[in-house]
Amino acid sequence: PTLEKSVRVPYFDVEAGARICKALMKVGAPPPLNTLGFMLNQWRLSTVDAKINATPHVPAAPNDENEKDGDETSGKEESPKLPIAIYSHGLTGSAEIYSYQTISLAAAGTFVMSITHSDSSAIDVKRRDGSFISYDPKISQLAKKKETFEESVRQRRWQVDYRARELLATADALTKLNERNDDELKEIGVSFVDKLDLKDITVIGHSFGGATAINAANMRPNMFMCCIAHDPAVDWCTDDCRKALFSKDRFVGSDLKYGGGTGGLNGYEVDDVQSPNIQDLDLFFLYSHQWARFGWGHYNYLRDVFKRGQLGRKSGPTDVSYVYNANHSEFSDSCMKLPLWLSRAVGVTGKRNPHETAFEIFDRTSTFISEVRKKIATKSKSD
Repeated sequence: PTLEKSVRVPYFDVEAGARICKALMKVGAPPPLNTLGFMLNQWRLSTVDAKINATPHVPAAPNDENEKDGDETSGKEESPKLPIAIYSHGLTGSAEIYSYQTISLAAAGTFVMSITHSDSSAIDVKRRDGSFISYDPKISQLAKKKETFEESVRQRRWQVDYRARELLATADALTKLNERNDDELKEIGVSFVDKLDLKDITVIGHSFGGATAINAANMRPNMFMCCIAHDPAVDWCTDDCRKALFSKDRFVGSDLKYGGGTGGLNGYEVDDVQSPNIQDLDLFFLYSHQWARFGWGHYNYLRDVFKRGQLGRKSGPTDVSYVYNANHSEFSDSCMKLPLWLSRAVGVTGKRNPHETAFEIFDRTSTFISEVRKKIATKSKSD
């Protein structure tokens, strides 16, 4: 967040744009279109409202309520801090192509850290030494064959574990950034020392990133205030994470029986779920209409557990819902960058204006975060 006036800045870095667009076409388009990287040239020409290297704005905290009573400490202000959101991208994505959701959160007053993962699930990752990590299609190819599909899911679960650890390392780095400044930030005159609210960290992700966010929250629930998963690939979550979400006791009295996901779940019959776990957090599972309609991402199981009060922190604002007439890709920027006639023809975009869909996703996401904060504040007062 900043008070500085925004300007139109390139959506992609000039150097990275050509590589990313070429790679996206190679992975996402059918032949012979997959060789025509220039078809995404409009992505390279796009701009967004933002300010690079802006001076961070930390809103002033309200005066102490004791001021009304003439308390001698009146007029003193508690040092304000920025809430944090850490965002994990989907398969063949990157930090850049979730700019609508991340910039919207930042503009609303949140310090947002968007990760580009290094497990070969991202479309293009540039290392500090100048070399690149390219997207590896091998696991996706395994998923296309019935006899190797289960193996593809096992490998995705390994990747989710790796990505979750990257996310947790990011959270740890932000803790250090709150204690001492980084040399690169010093060079541009920016410091977040003692400006970050480490008690207000939200973990968010889409698709593969949704599974990553869920796993990270399950591994270290005390690190986060809440967890938000957009169209999460829940079947790709690790065994211990799926077991925490769908333990047998949560289906008592339900017409549904959880089979453990692809390949089953080792030790599902044993009641050994770690505590604390993801169920101790406020959770928001927001699906596209497309995924909810087909029950993808374990939507039906989560919806069932939620309706019977078996999901998330007790008495919290946990929710499982979907965005009407929205498709999976509309959680990213891709549908807003592609021509509508093309994106609808290939089934990427739903019936609605993708800009309106993107705003609804942000609005419902930020509203949930606000509700979590209100619940926590109310509980603190009652305690």
